[in-house]
Amino acid sequence: MTSNCLVLILFLSHINSTYENELFRRFNEKDITKVQEQYSRYPYPFVDPKLEKTKKSIPINDGPFMLEINHFLYNGNGDLGRNKIFRILIAGGGTGYSLLHYAYVFTAYKTEIVYLDFSKKSLEIARERAKNFGYQNILFYHDSIYNIPNLKLGLFDFIDCYGVLHHLAEPDEGLRILKNSLAPDGGIFLMLYAYYGRQGLYLMQELLKILNENRNLSYHEEVQRSRLCYNNHLENSWIHMQGIFKEAESDVGFYDMYLHKQDLPFTLSELYEYIEQSEKNELKVVDFYYPVQRNWMNQRPAYLNKLSKRKLQIVNEIIYGYENKHIFFVSKKNDSVASLNNMDNIPIFQVEKISPIISVLTSHENINKLHIRITKHNQMKDVFSLPVSKYTYLFFKLLSQRKFTIQEIIEDTVKLYQKKGKDAMKLQTKIFNDFKKTLKVLILNGLILLRHKHYSNSEFV
Repeated sequence: MTSNCLVLILFLSHINSTYENELFRRFNEKDITKVQEQYSRYPYPFVDPKLEKTKKSIPINDGPFMLEINHFLYNGNGDLGRNKIFRILIAGGGTGYSLLHYAYVFTAYKTEIVYLDFSKKSLEIARERAKNFGYQNILFYHDSIYNIPNLKLGLFDFIDCYGVLHHLAEPDEGLRILKNSLAPDGGIFLMLYAYYGRQGLYLMQELLKILNENRNLSYHEEVQRSRLCYNNHLENSWIHMQGIFKEAESDVGFYDMYLHKQDLPFTLSELYEYIEQSEKNELKVVDFYYPVQRNWMNQRPAYLNKLSKRKLQIVNEIIYGYENKHIFFVSKKNDSVASLNNMDNIPIFQVEKISPIISVLTSHENINKLHIRITKHNQMKDVFSLPVSKYTYLFFKLLSQRKFTIQEIIEDTVKLYQKKGKDAMKLQTKIFNDFKKTLKVLILNGLILLRHKHYSNSEFV
């Protein structure tokens, strides 16, 4: 046990003897019985913890790392367990992918992780997986999101609620409970289903409802009967407009995608209204997690030039139409993102190999635009354009060292280009504006995030 890590082990399960021999217990009258029964019989996502006992690396998961949490939710200047306990709630933790992710990310920091799920089987799998990887700073609660106010858990600095709220009978109530559980300067990481990108999937759901209605089928029978229909559709049919999902290979994944009994998708317009218009506008959508999504959402051709940023994103979602998940950050603060105007922030590259970019800038002196292709984490490849000026090469040389503040980068660039008798302040303003133009593109596309200079060079990288 390291001295840095607060270790707390507690398993709280509210079990009434009446329910001891039942597969699941309905914790709250707002819980949808069929949904809770589904996750009790088919813990999701599918995983066999016994196969992980010999693994050393954590499975890939859609979850932010510390630098991302710090950049988007803490203005690049959060404590995040460095000096005081950082409290994390995983609301609807399923079989533990998010749990393992945050336990891994915050291993060396003072954290308290609270896992909650109404599926006992899911919880047992998550607990076994945490044990397999040696994580112990976790409190497990077998209960409903609706019951969080009764559990007296206190406030959390960070809440992960991935793919849960759209399965609730009362998603507004679920969001309100999360909001009331969030510390004033904390943030939430959410995933909600996206409407347009799931249309083929919903056609399949509707078809299977018709074929299976008024039949008293077991879960296994329902899956087997539905697969006969699913397997007889050509790959290019409208039902497969988003492709053939690998997730549907398991019965657990197939049921969750095509036979779920509560599935509420959101357009971007509905998402913004859901998050920001509830509870007197106390929550704000900060930004979307994946750079690919941020990129296409902010494409601005000339005919859309007069639209506000939000209207532009709503229009672009309809134009592109393929996003099936909205994954994003939420905060109570009006502005929680690290700013390029804070001269004490250090830009940190999120990719190791920057040398190819520097090489191109060195060998092509007269280019004014650079096309960059990048694949980050488990995201699809993306191509974007970077504006190039005579200062860009030096920017990249300094940025590649991941240790200079914005102030230092601007000052070093001014020193190199300052000529006798010329206005230094005018040059500094020009270089700073050029720097911000470059960095905004790099941040938008996930290549750079900001953190304050008071962290050591080894932290949050």
